Amino acid sequence: MRLTAKERYGVRAMALLAAAYGVGPIALTEVASSQRIPARYLEHIAKALKKAGLIKATRGVAGGYELARAPDSISVADIVRALEGSVLATECGIKPICSYSDSVEDCVSRPLWEALQQQVEASLDSVTLATVAKSLGADAVAQRIDRG
Repeated sequence: MRLTAKERYGVRAMALLAAAYGVGPIALTEVASSQRIPARYLEHIAKALKKAGLIKATRGVAGGYELARAPDSISVADIVRALEGSVLATECGIKPICSYSDSVEDCVSRPLWEALQQQVEASLDSVTLATVAKSLGADAVAQRIDRG
C-alpha cells in the first residue's frame, strides 16, 4: 500500500496535534514548519480534516488548530478517509480503466480487492492518534513547536 503525500502529511500533522492535545490551538505555520510540510499544502489538508470533524480552528492572535476529539478516538483510517475518501483506492470498476466497469459483478478479482480493502481498513482503524502521539512524547513536541 502506498500512501499519498497528502495522507502522510495529514497523519504527521495530526500526530503532532495529538501529542499537544490539551495545550490549546497551534498555528498551522508552526505545524508546517516543525513537520517540514509546505504551509499552503497543509492549509488544504487542514480544510479537509476540519470538514470531517477531526480538527477545529480558533481565530485570533492565540488561534490555530487542535483536535476536535480525544486522540484515542481518532484512528489513522479516519484521517485517510477524510483526505482521500477511502483507505485503499482501487480503480476497480472505474471507466475507462476497468474492462468490467459496466458489469463489475463479472470480475473474478473484485472479491480480492474488496477483501484487501477491508483488511487494510481494519488495520488502520486499530491505530489511534494516541498511539502515534505516544511515540513523539510531550518534550519532543515542545521542542518542535515554538510556543513563544
